[in-house]
Amino acid sequence: MFGYLAKGRDAKFLENHLCISYSTAKSHIYSIYIKLDIHSRQEIIDLIESIEIPEE
Repeated sequence: MFGYLAKGRDAKFLENHLCISYSTAKSHIYSIYIKLDIHSRQEIIDLIESIEIPEE
């Protein structure tokens, strides 16, 4: 689910794509926000973009 959020997807997309209820999708999103100490979808995207991947 985190991967979808990192791509900017919302609860409605998760509901339809993962075949879960809207409230379940919102609960999972809320849990991820709490664990990462973030408050918006944009903050997730910014977090992912800030990660540097070492070159081989």
